[in-house]
Amino acid sequence: MEIKILTQIEKPYLGRKEIVLKGSSAITPSKIELKEEAAKLTSSPAEMVVIKKVNQQFGRKDFEVEVYVYSDEKSMKEFENTKKSGISEQEKKKAEGAAA
Repeated sequence: MEIKILTQIEKPYLGRKEIVLKGSSAITPSKIELKEEAAKLTSSPAEMVVIKKVNQQFGRKDFEVEVYVYSDEKSMKEFENTKKSGISEQEKKKAEGAAA
């Protein structure tokens, strides 16, 4: 899976960066994989990364991902819905089961 940063906008009053990533893969990657890749590209902890949207057209290998990277936990809690922060409980269980 290849991913690169397409645009990056700094929002200091919101305490975050709004980033659009572009990548290609045979299948659409999971939100957990995208979150880890976005954390690597931005050199920030994965807990501060929130996946907002994944766009992929049917039959194409290219996809775009909208990501918010927060600078601190306080601003993340203020602006994000804690129950829907990008990864569902089912996806967490799948990842834990696959890792074991």
